Amino acid sequence: WLGMICKPKFCIVALAILVVLVGTAVGLTVALQKKANMTSETGAQMVDVQGNLLSDEAEMAEKCTKEKVQQWTGYNLCHDVCEEGFCCFLPHWDKMNCFERKTNWCKGYIKHCSILDYFSNEEDKRAYDEEYQFNKMRVEGT
Repeated sequence: WLGMICKPKFCIVALAILVVLVGTAVGLTVALQKKANMTSETGAQMVDVQGNLLSDEAEMAEKCTKEKVQQWTGYNLCHDVCEEGFCCFLPHWDKMNCFERKTNWCKGYIKHCSILDYFSNEEDKRAYDEEYQFNKMRVEGT
C-alpha cells in the first residue's frame, strides 16, 4: 500500500528527515528546560537540574564562622561567597525574596550565611533575629 502513496525511495528519505526533525525538537526542548531550571532571573547559573546548590557549601562553611566574620576581612570573604543567595534573606513579603521559588537552593545559604546579618550592626540584629527564626522554621518545615 506504500507504493500507492509515494515511491519507496522518496518515502524512506522523507521518513528519515522526519525522524531527525522530531529527534532534534525533542532534544532541544529537553536542553532548554534544563537550562531554564539552572538559570536565575539575572541569568547566572545557580542550581543543577535537581535544584541542588552549585556554590561550594564547604567554602561557605569554612569562611562563614562566627570567629571569622567578626573580623572585617573574614566578613568580606563570607559576604563574597554568600552574595549570590541574598534573595533568600529578604523579608518573606518582599517581591524579590526567592525562598518560596528556590527553597532547596536557599537552604544552603540560610544554613551558612545567616551569620553575616548577625554581625552587621546592632540595629539590624533584632530584625535579623526575627527573620532568621522565620526562615529557619520554613527550612525545617515547622
